[in-house]
Amino acid sequence: MDNEMMLSPAPQSRVHSVLWVVLFGLFLLVQVFTAPNYVADTSRYANDVIQNVAGRPAQFWEFGHLLWRPWGYVGLQMFGNLFSRLFQDTSLEGVARFLTITAWLCSLIAAASLFSLLRRSSFWAAWLAMLGFLFANPFLNYSRAGTSYIPALCFLFVAMWCASKSLQQGGWWAAVAGLCFAISFAAWYPFVLAGGGVIAFFLWWRNPELSLRGPVAAERWRLVAPFCLSAAVAGAVIFAIGAVGQGVHTPAGFLEWVKASDNGWAQRLTVVRLATGMPRGLFDLGSDGMILKRWFFHDPYYPTHLRNLAPVLIKIGAFFAALLMLFLGLIDRKSRSLLVIFLLGAGPVILFAVLLFEPGSPERYLPAYPFFFLAAAGVLERWHAAKVPPAVVAVVLILAAITNVRAVTATPVSQRKAEFLARKSSIQSSGQPTVFVATLHDDFCLLPGSRPLDHDLRLDGYDVHFAVELASHGLPAWKARFALSTLEAWKQHRDVWFSKQMLNPAPATSLNWVEGDDARIHWKDLPAFFSRFQAAAPAQDAADGFLRIEPTPQNRELLEEEARTCASMTDLCNTL
Repeated sequence: MDNEMMLSPAPQSRVHSVLWVVLFGLFLLVQVFTAPNYVADTSRYANDVIQNVAGRPAQFWEFGHLLWRPWGYVGLQMFGNLFSRLFQDTSLEGVARFLTITAWLCSLIAAASLFSLLRRSSFWAAWLAMLGFLFANPFLNYSRAGTSYIPALCFLFVAMWCASKSLQQGGWWAAVAGLCFAISFAAWYPFVLAGGGVIAFFLWWRNPELSLRGPVAAERWRLVAPFCLSAAVAGAVIFAIGAVGQGVHTPAGFLEWVKASDNGWAQRLTVVRLATGMPRGLFDLGSDGMILKRWFFHDPYYPTHLRNLAPVLIKIGAFFAALLMLFLGLIDRKSRSLLVIFLLGAGPVILFAVLLFEPGSPERYLPAYPFFFLAAAGVLERWHAAKVPPAVVAVVLILAAITNVRAVTATPVSQRKAEFLARKSSIQSSGQPTVFVATLHDDFCLLPGSRPLDHDLRLDGYDVHFAVELASHGLPAWKARFALSTLEAWKQHRDVWFSKQMLNPAPATSLNWVEGDDARIHWKDLPAFFSRFQAAAPAQDAADGFLRIEPTPQNRELLEEEARTCASMTDLCNTL
């Protein structure tokens, strides 16, 4: 009997090891054999780097993503030639590859840091929390894209890991945590909102006592000082370098630099959008989110009834049920310190998403990830003490993982590529064409952006624009901006093409257009505008292809008339 008791942990340990291998193996398989559902910014960052190297105007020292383009420049100098030899990459693809590799490695470091923080939790609590994290909607998608969101999250996780080390080994680790935190918000500035949560982590991690007095509290407060000092000094130095690089020399110029980082977003109904924005931080709502928006805005092109809302309402309801259960599990006396860490870490992120940013994008909630998943593990660990809250949290994490994996495997990339290539074949130009699609959701814009390393999707020499930039300050000037772009392209002897979709009486489902979402424009405005131009179809025409605007006197007159309206909309047109 004694021998059996001594030997029993071994098989259990082997089972746990196998389950960890299964979890991380599945994560890697999904990453290798699927494409992200969105993310079209990688190519934009890479293009900015290339433009800067060539000495042309480009957004290089952007306040919101301060370190990202300079880091891409470093990658181009170090590995550009190597990537060209190994993969036949262009310079733009070389930068994109370096940024994507950086993000992917950072995703592994972030996962390892969370795993380390959870190692003292029970196995199933840690395993389920890691399952939810690895397959959470934005993490699963952005870990394969050359954007700064995952690197910023990585350094936040590393900062918290260093903070946990400082609780054991002293203030030197706290200073390192401050440096990592500074790098985190220099990679993407909304991560500065997590600062209160990191300070709370110093004070209350693995400390059930909420008192800020006494020997233990005093020792922990002594760790907060080097963290804050290190973060402040490092952050000031990094942003000072960025300001000098940007040519900012005055307080007014600095404020203008900060303001420009919003990239022209002007979304309304932010509180309403929080209802779907927060669940997107965990679930891939996909077309279900469009169905809900079409119902809410009474979209006449795609009428939606309440019976069609079941899938999205289940996901949204499950998310908020899990959030409620999380709070119920954390209000227990033994878990209140974790509740404080969660509130101070995630609260400002959600508040500022509504007040200053736009809450519909899932990446807005990444700064809250460390606090959410640590809190989830804490609740799951108390399974036997309170079965209902942990069970709901566990079910929702599993449901989210299954939903998100299904979402990235739903539409084969090969099918989307075939449609892309068929449309591209309709653009028959001897030079470098300027191409207009309806919105950024058009796959002609979106697919190359989400798979910038796929050489079959290259758009070398193509100047691709979307005619309508929804939820932006510049939307009212969309006609004038199209006119100015077209006239400028003709000056450079470039052909101008526009998507035939913009002549359709109703928007294509693939465009994710919701009538009424932005009250400043209606779909009928697009065919009414583009049908005025004399346009030619190519000999090899695709059903969903492009038409060329002829540089005829009539077309020039129409464009010049629209361009003159920019005189009264200078602020809206100056982003051309």
